[in-house]
Amino acid sequence: MVQYASILVLLFVFSFFDVVHSVCTICFDNAQPAGHATGDCPFTTMVAANAAAVAGAALAVTQLLGVKLSNFLTKPVLDRISNLRLKADPYTPYDCTDKTSAQITKAVGNGLLSLADAAAYAAELVEDADEALNKRGNAIYQYLNMKNQDLPAAQAQVRTGCLLYVLGKASEYVIAMSSATKKFTIGESSASSKLSAVLTPPKTESAFHHLLQVFQQILHATGVVTFLLSSKFLTDVVYTPMATKGWTFMMAFCNVNVYLARVEDPTLGVVNIGNVAEYAAVDSLREDAVLLGTELYGKSFRRLRVEPSGSPQGGAALRNNDDAPNVEWNNTFSKDSKSPCHAFTFGGPHKAASLLPDGTCKYNHKCTHWVSGKGKNGQCGGPHRKDNCDDAKRCDEPEK
Repeated sequence: MVQYASILVLLFVFSFFDVVHSVCTICFDNAQPAGHATGDCPFTTMVAANAAAVAGAALAVTQLLGVKLSNFLTKPVLDRISNLRLKADPYTPYDCTDKTSAQITKAVGNGLLSLADAAAYAAELVEDADEALNKRGNAIYQYLNMKNQDLPAAQAQVRTGCLLYVLGKASEYVIAMSSATKKFTIGESSASSKLSAVLTPPKTESAFHHLLQVFQQILHATGVVTFLLSSKFLTDVVYTPMATKGWTFMMAFCNVNVYLARVEDPTLGVVNIGNVAEYAAVDSLREDAVLLGTELYGKSFRRLRVEPSGSPQGGAALRNNDDAPNVEWNNTFSKDSKSPCHAFTFGGPHKAASLLPDGTCKYNHKCTHWVSGKGKNGQCGGPHRKDNCDDAKRCDEPEK
């Protein structure tokens, strides 16, 4: 009797304790199905499966991204990301040889084959004596006629690589998030159904950071680029320049674009998102970013946060601006600048307008003495002032 009573007491006591459940230590049960083991977490298994997917395989992101973003990324959009990711050279023409009508139409839909090229291939098949090939050509023609009005937007992006396409889709999503209707939440947005990607520049710094966050989410979930690698890239081309050089979000946004274009241009050498910051021509890409900024933002574009709005070419007017912040030269200069420093050349003090927020001179400290043998208007370029130039080829007049 005593033993039975003890058991009842223990059962009564244990009834006050919650049953301990095993929680996934990766997603903390945020991913479905609920109650999965840590080793089976979709945050690792599905990402790995997407990264290993071969051409044509469907990408699965529903369990990896939020409801709104996963609904925005429709199957045609995911298919296009998959195809662009596996297309190593975006400048290599799509090979139609021995392709079925289904493969041809899918290539057109994914932007890998232009409407004109598809029509030309269909014409060859229609004229072929083989009845099977003839039917294949007619099937392609029927598809092209049916999709005729939808194709121009898609084929405008035929030459766009995967990274820029994802960035464009991320920008469309951020714009859709700010709209009143938010139709994309149920997959009805025209933006989510389009195969083209219209890159819309963010108007605020918060929208810019939202864009980068969505960009990284899509890249990681689809297996295109891991979060760690994209973080390294953004640290190099966005966060570090914004923190140390005083860049605006507009300049940083344009810098991301030109660097991604550099990665996806096979004519400029083999680089990737992980090493482009180390191997790219920094001066040239920065100039391209400024030009892109003036094109996208117009007079409102500013390269540096200390520049007044409307400065031509991203701050050229700041050089003579007396309202520039009161900063002092820190005895460093920009070695990669192609423009010589006036203060260094003539021995005067550095004006605040010629300094970056951290006190670094915006220009290069190099000799501007005319020399011969370096072509028209050739200069010495040595690490000394013009008055101290001892170059044997120095001359009083520029070489014509």
